[in-house]
Amino acid sequence: MVPGAFWGIALESGRYGCGLVLDIKAGSRTQFIAGLTDWTGQAPPSTIDLSGAKCIAQGEAHLKTITAKNSLILGVIDLKAHNIYLELCRDSGDFAHGYVVQGYRTVRQVTKDDCNLPVFSTWGYSVISIRANSLDESRR
Repeated sequence: MVPGAFWGIALESGRYGCGLVLDIKAGSRTQFIAGLTDWTGQAPPSTIDLSGAKCIAQGEAHLKTITAKNSLILGVIDLKAHNIYLELCRDSGDFAHGYVVQGYRTVRQVTKDDCNLPVFSTWGYSVISIRANSLDESRR
């Protein structure tokens, strides 16, 4: 796995969504930051399909997020070329001791000005599939 790797997410409608690897946890073979794209299609995604796709949700995930659904890495895109970046998040709701993070990188100590940043999210194995199905349903 490398940042920019993507996989197809089989949807209940028979269509597909797309997940991205955005960051890899140092020293881990299984933890990564997953991103859900706004792309859906009739077949699994290709690098060409992802041109112009946006990342609409991010969360820490386990490799089983991909493998438990019998998915495979289908290719790799250049995240910067696609304007896909890790979002800034708070590592907790604690303004006295928390940090602003971007993926697994600590950016700075959190301040009250950071209260609108999302809290760093950890996803269970099925979260990205549930969110992808919701996106697909909203488009029908």
